Amino acid sequence: DVQNEQSIWYWSKYVECMDMDKDGESETILVFGTSGQNNFDDGRVFIEIYYKGNLISIEHQNGVKDLERITLINPAFYKLPSAIQDKVKYKMKQMVSEKQTIFPNNWEQSMAMKKTEIREN
Repeated sequence: DVQNEQSIWYWSKYVECMDMDKDGESETILVFGTSGQNNFDDGRVFIEIYYKGNLISIEHQNGVKDLERITLINPAFYKLPSAIQDKVKYKMKQMVSEKQTIFPNNWEQSMAMKKTEIREN
């Protein structure tokens, strides 16, 4: 619920600008998020990947209850070079381990199947 969000900020430790796919051009990953009434537990996370002039995004809504969590992935994400996809997934794992987000339990398997909407089973 956007009305209950408390703040929004860039998560600078996940921001990256480098040539991840070794093509001579830098790719940029920006991550920002919000906190809600329950801090990160009901906030949102936005991952923006800038690749060859295009914006490709992953949006995630945390939730206190399992069924409240949803991750939306732009289909173009799966067309990115594997080095960039792997870097984004690594950052997502970091966010989970640092308790900044709660992705649905099946998020890694769902991304392996190239799903664009991931919910808790």
